[in-house]
Order: sequence, then structure tokens, then C-alpha cells
Amino acid sequence: MNQTRREFLRFGAVASGLALTGWATLRRDPREEARQAGFRFLQRQQKASGAWSSSQYPIFQSGEVLTPLVLWAISSGPVPGEFAAMRKRALQWLEGRTDLVVQQPEPWAKVPYPLFTASYAARALAANGDPERAALWADSIEQLRIRPELGWSPTDPACGAWSDSALPPRPPAAPGLMPDMIAPNLSVTLLAVQALQATGRTAQAKAALHFIETCQNYGTEGDGGFFFTPGDPIRNKAGVVHREPPTPDQIRSYGSTTCDGLLALQACGISPEAPRWKAAVAWLERQADGLQHGGDWPAERGGGRESLVFYQAQAFAAVLARLTPSPWVRQQKEKLAAGLISRQETSGAWMGATPDSCEDEPLIATAFALRALSQG
Repeated sequence: MNQTRREFLRFGAVASGLALTGWATLRRDPREEARQAGFRFLQRQQKASGAWSSSQYPIFQSGEVLTPLVLWAISSGPVPGEFAAMRKRALQWLEGRTDLVVQQPEPWAKVPYPLFTASYAARALAANGDPERAALWADSIEQLRIRPELGWSPTDPACGAWSDSALPPRPPAAPGLMPDMIAPNLSVTLLAVQALQATGRTAQAKAALHFIETCQNYGTEGDGGFFFTPGDPIRNKAGVVHREPPTPDQIRSYGSTTCDGLLALQACGISPEAPRWKAAVAWLERQADGLQHGGDWPAERGGGRESLVFYQAQAFAAVLARLTPSPWVRQQKEKLAAGLISRQETSGAWMGATPDSCEDEPLIATAFALRALSQG
């Protein structure tokens, strides 16, 4: 097993008798040291073309999925000068892919995971001063929305949201049978509304608000947190709380989805003074604990809890950055950073412990970890 960065620093310092160079290293900002190491890992992994691709997941080998994600992550904070060329090459690659793919009549058919790709591409391009190309990706995102033009009823709770469908989603032929790929969920809906927000389309993002609100355990029976999607105990990673009839079962709230819910509310223009926002923040104050994935997780769901640890980290960091400074916010920022630093490998990468959610791909985990550390 690879030695973690924390172990390397601790045992290296002991072995050298805490020499002066060791003290100098320990005096540096650990967060910035971790960021620099992460950037160096990404620099070594970047292809000559400027893209990043996976060596273990074939679906991620073309560069379309991972390059926008990594570029978005490294563009979310200061980029040290020695890595400016790395970002420039990635941006040039993405510009070229945008010109080749997005201006086609059905660009979603030309890339894997089109909503994932389009969201990170739009936000990365917007952050790097290219609103025109970012808007092209946002156009594609709007075409992938669940909407009346595709045959959905305007009163359907799914209408206005997004699903995992790789094509513009049409309603199922048989009522009540909603395939997973076209059933809306909070995670991809957040990806979409954040891209719309980044391209100045907050008004369009608001059409998803009703669905976002259906994913919150809100009201007299709710705890204020969010879950992944209504009516699906399997894809909701923390499962359900079983209750005695006639009281219905309740889907458990958990950390990553509660952060997603808050960020989605914000992308739709909801104020931090709104009751739903305050209820979700209160849930985090009770349940969140740095890198630990918050929530009441049953033991058999432990794999799901671990599988989103780095995704949860970047979402939690984004929420903390939007909250009014307080002792709790400062404490959680420190705990989150310390947890991330403790999980960093000597290579500079981060890597999840389970294949579920693909965080065992170091490029994905490292992108999320760097995003989290850059928002402190």
C-alpha cells in the first residue's frame, strides 16, 4: 500500500533528526504544500495533447470527461506560475474539442457522459474567460433537460430537472415505470444548474427548483437534509429509515447530497435567509465533521459512504465558502483540510478506497481534493 503524505513527513522528520530543512518544510503552509504536490501529480499525468485520460477506466480514456473536470478544479484557485503552462495546454485542448463537438446538431451524442462533460467544460471555460464557448456547452445542457417539449407533463415533479440520460430524455411509455437513466437526480441537476449559473442563466436554472425541493427532508417530519432522488432506496446511498405503518419510510439525508442541495438552491438564486437553506445548514452543523461523510449511515452502507469522500469534500468546501464566518465554519475548514492532507499519497495524488463512483481513479479524486483545498 502506498505511504500517505502524512506518514512520509512524520517518519522522514524523525529519521533525519528534524534537521533544519525538515523544520523549514514543517513551517510551510500544509494546505499549500498539498496543493503543490497535487499540481505536480497532474502535471506528470497530462498528455502531450494537453488532455488527461484514465489508465484504468476505458470510458475515461478519450479525455473528454476528465480534462474538463481537472481544468475546472485547478481553475478554482490560484495556479502557481510553474503550472500555468499545464493549464494553458488543457485549455487549448478543450477549446479545440469544443469547436469540433459542441457546434454539431447533437453534440451530446459525440461525448461520453455528456452532462458531466458539458457542465465541467462550461464552468472551466467561463472561469478562464471564454464565455462564448462556455455558452455552447450550456446550450447542450438545456437540450438534455426533462421538459414539456419532449413529452413530459409540466406538472410532473421531474419536469425542469436532469437525469443521467445521454440523450434528450423522453418519458417512459408505461406510466410508473421510470428507468434509472431517465429518472432525475439531485447530483446531475446540480451540475446543470451550476453550469447555467456560470454562463449567466440563473433564470433558466430556476426551472429546476421544484425538483430540487422534492429532494429535501423538509417540514415537520424532516431533518432539513437532502437526498439523491425521490422514491429510490437503492441509489440513495444512505438508504431509508423504516417506520411503523401508517407512517411512511423516510429516505435518509446524507452529507454530499445536502451540500449539493444547498449549492443547487444557491445556483437558483435562493437566499441564505430562506427557511430551506437554514434547515439544510442546521443539518450540516449537526452532522458534518470535516472529511467524514456526514449522515446516519447504516453499517451495510459503509461502502457508499466511502465512495464519495472526495466529492463530498469539494461540495462541503464550496458550502463552507458561502457561509457567514463563524467558529464552526473555521473549525470545519481546518478539519476538512487536515483530513485531505492526511489522505494524500506520496505521489501527490488522492485516491478513493472503493470503485463505486470511480473515486479509485486518482485523476478524479485528485481533482475533487484540489478543488476542496482551493476554496479554503
